[in-house]
Amino acid sequence: LTGQFAVGALTLNPADVYPAPLELTGAHAEFRLRLHPFDLTLGEALIHDGDNPVRLDGRLRATPLGWRYAINGRIGEIEAARLLEIWPQAALAKPRIWVNRNVHAGRLLDVDWAVRGRPGQAEPDVYADFEFEGGEVEFSPNLPPLTGLAGQASFASNRLVATATQGQVMADAGGALDVAGTAFIVPDVAVKPGTPAIVRVQGRGTPTAVLSLLDRPPLVLQM
Repeated sequence: LTGQFAVGALTLNPADVYPAPLELTGAHAEFRLRLHPFDLTLGEALIHDGDNPVRLDGRLRATPLGWRYAINGRIGEIEAARLLEIWPQAALAKPRIWVNRNVHAGRLLDVDWAVRGRPGQAEPDVYADFEFEGGEVEFSPNLPPLTGLAGQASFASNRLVATATQGQVMADAGGALDVAGTAFIVPDVAVKPGTPAIVRVQGRGTPTAVLSLLDRPPLVLQM
């Protein structure tokens, strides 16, 4: 069986994964379905979310050992705030909590993601990569936020890496520091109870600006 369908405005909340249903402006999909054994191929799907269409393709099939699936997606551009709205709270919960608490502004560009699952697998394999711009991120409770951030990020094998190609942090004295080249790394987001992170800071600015940042907790140089 092959076919296609199109719908106008729709409301989604599968299995109540969202606090409130998602409001979307339309969708179109082409598919092929075989029933013995069950095998659903999504050739192309286009979900309209305002001015930011989400493109999907993938496959879901039954095997003697269980379900096997592969889903690929692409979003050309999306605001960080909207990303949190469509990101289920139970999916990659710890990265989502960090983004919700620390990313105050920004947009993602050329977002590619993929999800793979196979029988006997406790958690699916998730991959994503994207560019970002206009970001404002609080990377430490003791330091001013990074602003004007742009760069690239990737997520694979539970490892998150984000590198800034531009951005700045405003020091208490001496002006702003250019933080291009700074990297934020979470080696394994699945580590419990705490998820260690690595921040490799590269900064260019006046000595006064650097020293004023060092004069904050936990160092507090008291110059």
